[in-house]
Amino acid sequence: MAEKELRRMNRTELIEIIYALQQNKKTLREENEKLRRQLKEKLLRMENAGSIAEAALSLHHIFEDA
Repeated sequence: MAEKELRRMNRTELIEIIYALQQNKKTLREENEKLRRQLKEKLLRMENAGSIAEAALSLHHIFEDA
């Protein structure tokens, strides 16, 4: 909003805008935290998948040797 528009608003309107911005900020923080948790879980799954693949490969070599 332009500075002139803000200056023309009364206190109630400004408080409503501030409240809406705070709610939006809260929502964005919650969404950010949720996405961070999802990313962490996916990274953990990828690490575990790598470990499982390595284990399967080593078992394959053991069976080949036998």
